[in-house]
Amino acid sequence: MKSQDIEKNNKELSNKMDTQDSKQYITYLYHSSICQYCSKVTSMLKNNDNVEIIKFKENNKIEDFGKFTKPIVVLLKNINKENSLERSIFYEELKRKGKKVQVPALEVNNIILFESDEIIIFYKKLLQKVSNDDKSSLQNRGNIKNDQKKK
Repeated sequence: MKSQDIEKNNKELSNKMDTQDSKQYITYLYHSSICQYCSKVTSMLKNNDNVEIIKFKENNKIEDFGKFTKPIVVLLKNINKENSLERSIFYEELKRKGKKVQVPALEVNNIILFESDEIIIFYKKLLQKVSNDDKSSLQNRGNIKNDQKKK
């Protein structure tokens, strides 16, 4: 994938997320447990109060998980089976959807984004959006309380 394609995908994805007014964002992260660039992305997401990371297994369906509790959901799809080099079904899925196999790869709204740094930039923007949404909803709650006091 050319750098202009990566940039185009990142802009398209960012624009979609900016216009989307959602309380929850479900993302898929194709990864390999033996990939240092994948670890770079997951390390950035771990221990964040707004992110729920779930290992998505070959036979899972999103409905299997019930309701998610955090605003950003990251479903990890390992292209290898467990910690081996044997390929999982997610390897072929990524190859079909992304036209190549390169991890980490982020899938959101049927757009695939490659390159760990670009994925981190995307998640940082999304985290910023979520924290801004939280602040504005807290502010609105405060305004509602203030309005009720005035009555």
